Amino acid sequence: MQKEELINTVNEVVFNDEKYTQYYVSKFGINQGNFNNYRNGKRNIEGMQLKTVLKLIDVYNSKQ
Repeated sequence: MQKEELINTVNEVVFNDEKYTQYYVSKFGINQGNFNNYRNGKRNIEGMQLKTVLKLIDVYNSKQ
């Protein structure tokens, strides 16, 4: 994956709260509080750890 693809995938999961609910995302081991901070703009997604990005890719792939 290219950087742009990764950012688009992460953005899709973080900001599409109808398709990827906080409860659904937490099933993949992502902390709901931290995830909520990304959704509310309190944290920058480009500073996200690799392990979190990989989990978000799993979330994205599970709904495809």
